[in-house]
Amino acid sequence: MVYLLNIIETPHYDNRINNIEIHYYNPYVNSSLNHNDEIRIPIQQQDLVVLPSESFLLIEGDVSAIAANNATIDENKLFLDSNGAAFLFNEIRYELNGVEVDRCKNVGITTTLRNYALLSSHESTTLKSASFDINSKNPIKNFQYFSFCIPLNKLMGFFDDYKRVIVNARHELILIRSCNDSNAVYCTMDNINVKVDLVLSKIQWKIPHITLEEYTKLQFLNIIEKDYPIAMTYL
Repeated sequence: MVYLLNIIETPHYDNRINNIEIHYYNPYVNSSLNHNDEIRIPIQQQDLVVLPSESFLLIEGDVSAIAANNATIDENKLFLDSNGAAFLFNEIRYELNGVEVDRCKNVGITTTLRNYALLSSHESTTLKSASFDINSKNPIKNFQYFSFCIPLNKLMGFFDDYKRVIVNARHELILIRSCNDSNAVYCTMDNINVKVDLVLSKIQWKIPHITLEEYTKLQFLNIIEKDYPIAMTYL
């Protein structure tokens, strides 16, 4: 409590970071977002300071539902499974300067088990925009347009454990679409076979860019020039 009495102490301002902006990156132009496709999202520009641990995936699309014999579909009985967005992908890989850093297979199962084990009930409510909700079902109304915002630190260990910036590197995120969406969506209509697909129209990787104060930028460049080893530990 003694610091309360130090009324002549000069305030210290940390201005090493000038600005933080979210930039978005799209897959290669000829990439398809259909089942079993490989979707590669590159960050080719290498003179950047980025913060991957705070990046996320933005996924948009529409719901397609077809019932056998053209039967009428009760929209109130179509549901998005908890963590359904993660079940859209069979595998996710992260490469740094062409070297694979982390990989997650069976993304839906792996992340569901991880989140059930680590997240509190309160924390899980913050992930409703990522389709993760342990407390309730997510009905699909009117075969609506959908949009998911998934933090990558909830999908892969590297993004969760390594909280520092990465300087002057080439990044690439590779996603393998699952062969179907049967684990992401389901129908509770009895005696009617309904095929439900999530048709993706957009996938973007949104990642913070850090603008540094000039002296701090020079310090980073000196570290790179002297080729200091940088430990990136993660589980």
